[in-house]
Amino acid sequence: MKFKKFLFLSILAACLLCSCKPSYEVTPEDPDMETMSPDEPYDFDFVQINNDVLDYYSQSDMLKIFPFIRDISIDGDNKEKTISLTLDVQPGVSKEAVDILLSDITKQIGNEAQIQDFRLTTASSDSFGSVFELYNYTIKVTQGSDMLYDQTIDCSHGENIPFEPSVDGTTIKESIADKITAKESTTSSN
Repeated sequence: MKFKKFLFLSILAACLLCSCKPSYEVTPEDPDMETMSPDEPYDFDFVQINNDVLDYYSQSDMLKIFPFIRDISIDGDNKEKTISLTLDVQPGVSKEAVDILLSDITKQIGNEAQIQDFRLTTASSDSFGSVFELYNYTIKVTQGSDMLYDQTIDCSHGENIPFEPSVDGTTIKESIADKITAKESTTSSN
């Protein structure tokens, strides 16, 4: 008799628990992803930015475009409002190739900063991202023992980054794809 009473109470408790599900209403409006007020200080995780950029350049398609990268390191200071890039490239690489890589890395840094703070804008074909309107940018590029770049750009006071944002790894990849397509169409028509 006690077992039947226990079984009955257990089933009753289970039924009561199952019937008490919370209901959630989803609003059809876009959610507000900006969680910080505009006057909140910026606080970037530069270790995460460094790791994400390194992951990006270890992808096989980026290794094909920029096979001359030896080392990349990104650091920063939120109090001093600085971002630092240290890059080492293989000997014999042209200045033009290094400049394209610097443009690409700078855009990646801008995009990674925007992922951490939605108040910022991402990089585009005419901008490196709005993080570089707030933070100064130090670039050090070596080629073995030779120093190719060692400069700090005072972006917060309007100094421009001296690379072309419209030329980056994506434009190089598209250019290579266009050349391959043109070559294939030429050989197939012969």
